[in-house]
Amino acid sequence: MNTICVKLPEAAIAPEVIPCDAPGVVLWKASLLQPDSALTIFYSWLNHTEQRRAVGMATVALQRRAIVSRGLLRWLLACEQACAPPSLTFVVGEHGKPSLASDWHRILDFNLSHSGEHLFVGIVRSRSIFSRIGVDLERQNRRCHTMRLAERILTENEYQTLNRHDAQAAQTRFLHYWTLKEALSKALGQGFTLGFDQIELDLAEVMCCAVPRVVRLPALAPEGWQMRFVDFAEGMIAAVALR
Repeated sequence: MNTICVKLPEAAIAPEVIPCDAPGVVLWKASLLQPDSALTIFYSWLNHTEQRRAVGMATVALQRRAIVSRGLLRWLLACEQACAPPSLTFVVGEHGKPSLASDWHRILDFNLSHSGEHLFVGIVRSRSIFSRIGVDLERQNRRCHTMRLAERILTENEYQTLNRHDAQAAQTRFLHYWTLKEALSKALGQGFTLGFDQIELDLAEVMCCAVPRVVRLPALAPEGWQMRFVDFAEGMIAAVALR
């Protein structure tokens, strides 16, 4: 990491690096449960649009989460750029994916996801062989109508793999599909406009650490994508999509 221009607030809980074997890619996990003193400083780093969006959240808990997630993101990106967090400028894509303005040249792409108290950030550095990244984070015990959702977002081949497992194992496998497809759509910057039921993945025996593979991708060649799960925290599923 480059020289840190601005230190984290003294009481803040610092992000931790997640081991990753992809060259030029750095992954971070962080806590969204930060003390009030850190929250004040994080808020001061945000631009007016970010501040308005944060305070406009429906609950205090959501407001705090928005401030901390954006503040920590700014700090991590500023560390890479060797600049002050408030100096970063962002642009937003057609479907809402943020990126750094073109004058910030040390980072090719970044993405973030949060679930509960956890924040997950992925960064692609300028010397990486990759240029796009998407990350997603979900609770493994998330309550959902598994089979009903699976009919909407899984292909027929993917859906059939759920039938080989009991209810709990089927839900876990469904969430693996879900997190990978979320990460892939975020890497593309298309969000839910990319039909998840048109994306086909091969999880193989993912529980035995096999690498997931993109089999079909609407209007794009599936080759060149790298998908993986990373160890994040107990009870969490963390997925990364790279190209």
